[in-house]
Amino acid sequence: MIGMAVSALGFMRALICEYRLWQLREKRVSQEERGEFRAFLKETAWIKKTLNIKR
Repeated sequence: MIGMAVSALGFMRALICEYRLWQLREKRVSQEERGEFRAFLKETAWIKKTLNIKR
């Protein structure tokens, strides 16, 4: 149970970092610029980017 919680926490932190990097790269940090989380999920292959460990 603890292992699953630690894994989920790591995944969520990586997802948040990918989202923030996307905002900065695309220069879309406000709602007017469509920098919200829904736009990130819709416009990117977020699962592949988050699980990519070859950086």
